[in-house]
Amino acid sequence: MTIQLLSISTLSLCINLPQSIIVLVRQTHSDLNDFGASIEPYFFYFTGYLILLLPFFSLGCLPELWPKLLCWNQRDRRMIGPITITAGGGQTILVRPKGN
Repeated sequence: MTIQLLSISTLSLCINLPQSIIVLVRQTHSDLNDFGASIEPYFFYFTGYLILLLPFFSLGCLPELWPKLLCWNQRDRRMIGPITITAGGGQTILVRPKGN
């Protein structure tokens, strides 16, 4: 749960921090009112992607769900070959597949 919290907070900081720095510089330095004016709209719309990226970060932090999510990538592997069966009376029977 700690890893999930850290990854979500890191994602949020990476998206919101550049726009926050631009606003902070504008408010503290009155001579830099046009600082970041050309790129600020891009950061503003990029914050909307935070909501879209959260489910992927949450699923990435849950390794117990990875095998279930990647089930299309795994096949059922079945061994084909002779099988030795021990019966109740101590007899051993060798079962071979057809065609051998």
